[in-house]
Amino acid sequence: MEPIQCTDQLLDQLSREGDAEADPVAVRYLEEQQREPARLMGDLVTLYHLPPQQRANSLAHYLDAATPLPDWADKEQLAAGCRFFAQWEPELGLGLLCFSLPAGYAAASFAQVLHLTALLESDAERRVFESARMVEYVTPPGGLEPGGPGYRTTRRVRLMHAAVRQLILRDERFVHRSSGRADEAFWSPEWGMPISQEQLLGGVLAFGWSMLGVLGTLGAKYDRDDADGYLHLWSVVAYLLGVRPDLLPLDRRCAELLDPLFRRRNFAPSTAGHAMTGALVAVLDRMGPDIVLRGLPVSMMRLLLGEDVARIAGVPPADCNLRQLVRLTFRPLMHRIVNAELHGEKPTFSAPSHLAGVTVGLPDDLVIDLSDPERKTAPSQTSAELPG
Repeated sequence: MEPIQCTDQLLDQLSREGDAEADPVAVRYLEEQQREPARLMGDLVTLYHLPPQQRANSLAHYLDAATPLPDWADKEQLAAGCRFFAQWEPELGLGLLCFSLPAGYAAASFAQVLHLTALLESDAERRVFESARMVEYVTPPGGLEPGGPGYRTTRRVRLMHAAVRQLILRDERFVHRSSGRADEAFWSPEWGMPISQEQLLGGVLAFGWSMLGVLGTLGAKYDRDDADGYLHLWSVVAYLLGVRPDLLPLDRRCAELLDPLFRRRNFAPSTAGHAMTGALVAVLDRMGPDIVLRGLPVSMMRLLLGEDVARIAGVPPADCNLRQLVRLTFRPLMHRIVNAELHGEKPTFSAPSHLAGVTVGLPDDLVIDLSDPERKTAPSQTSAELPG
């Protein structure tokens, strides 16, 4: 399969495209049921939880379909991707919360989509739970097979995206010519299609390719073949979410070219993005394991995103109380180290037996100028007298 050409011209085109399969399903449902666009998302949530025998409309037919995976989907690579996630789940989970989500809010038009649909700011915890749940469903072995939990979840999310497009483009409450009011529900035609093909690709990069960078920042030494399997897994997820088949799969070379191009085109400060990030930080601080760790999510975001992207996303200054964290962490560590060979006995602070008789001589005329590391006055002779 020929790799895609990652150019501005291609992304200009993709920014105006939605989902050729799911969008007509959403439109047909609105026409059949004579529903307002705002009701579509609620209907979809209700429908998803109904037993299959009670589903009897175009949305249900789409949800219940078992479309096969693409021909290029490789079971061995998918298994490697699942293995990779299982090995690095804590680090990848951290990357989801402190990189993938805030990186999405750095993309101004995508942050505006979330702002308009009130998916985060009105219910921040739900947004975090939904994102984490999707990752947990698509990464276990067999999760992406037709009928599997990841397969069903991605098809539902795909229809939710189609519902959002119809909501923003057709609901009369959203305006397409701004009056300049800060609280205005505004979508500019210059931004293209809500949740466009370009935005979908950006999301796949943030959840897949960028996680390798997160692991690198955290010092993880991972298996390259398993990492390529993880990229392959997210290409299959992209296919199920409605990314154009001719753009997939995304390999390492293509992702390396596409990621900086997407950032340059989409990352920009926005009021909506800053509001989304603020709500996310509040959720993570509130749900953290201990009050001592409050502020740690912000510090991790700034570490993983980098200062430039963190500023664009509206991540506040790092405020983790490192002194308290050090006291909490290293006091028990020091106790364990000091008592490691004492077996409960009180330390005597006498020299260990294997160092008995060792002397280190330093001359009296040794002078080191600490004000200038380049200036040192060395003695005429430095000796260390060790037993022969």
